[in-house]
Amino acid sequence: MLNEFCTELNLYASARHSRNEIDYTYNFAMKRFNSLDQFIMSSVLFDSAVGDLRVQHDADNLSDHDPIFIGLSLSSNIHAMSDKIYHAKVAWRKCTDADLTHGNFLSVLLRDVHLPVDALQCRNPLCVNSEHVSYIHRYATYLIEACLAAAERVLPKTNQGHSNRKPGWDEFVRPAREKSLFWHDIWSHAACPRTCVLADIMRRTRAAYHYAIRRIKKERDNIVKQVCYCDAWQQKSGFLGRSS
Repeated sequence: MLNEFCTELNLYASARHSRNEIDYTYNFAMKRFNSLDQFIMSSVLFDSAVGDLRVQHDADNLSDHDPIFIGLSLSSNIHAMSDKIYHAKVAWRKCTDADLTHGNFLSVLLRDVHLPVDALQCRNPLCVNSEHVSYIHRYATYLIEACLAAAERVLPKTNQGHSNRKPGWDEFVRPAREKSLFWHDIWSHAACPRTCVLADIMRRTRAAYHYAIRRIKKERDNIVKQVCYCDAWQQKSGFLGRSS
């Protein structure tokens, strides 16, 4: 069916290219393997632009499908790239009632704001006094800047270093991951045998690693409660120890 589709539209599948180095793209429990994923391209790209076709077999991949890559030799303009710049944001989930109602710093900033009494007391709904309009805009700008400055000073911010941390990762997942990567690397260097003791060990450690990930996702709330309870108990024990 794929061949008929490509023939009708004058397209070519990457598996037919001479530079294709993909052995398999899909596995079922690392026991049955097949090449299901393809790049479909025009005849121009197929004949003159393909540099390499490869697949990445990674033990960290939780999917049954492995990612495939294609390198194309194309003439194009070079654009400068820069590293992604991290901008901290307000971490609303970390805000306490005290943070949200803390107005001391804001009050200090508002003391320096000049109140445009004449403009505020103007009762003319059709006022076209340019000074009144200017005073009102300036007053509003000062209020906004004061609120933003107070929020920047008082409210907690997001942290780039811990944004992707998962509760229970170090305790349950990291040991299984290290073992899985170790045996997967040995299996890969042995030319990926399908039926042997080494392949069985690779499958077991990979399954244990992926199971650990599913476990912490499923039991995330319970793990967080356990960690918080242990921290609170340690703090309490330390306090009692100092008191004695």
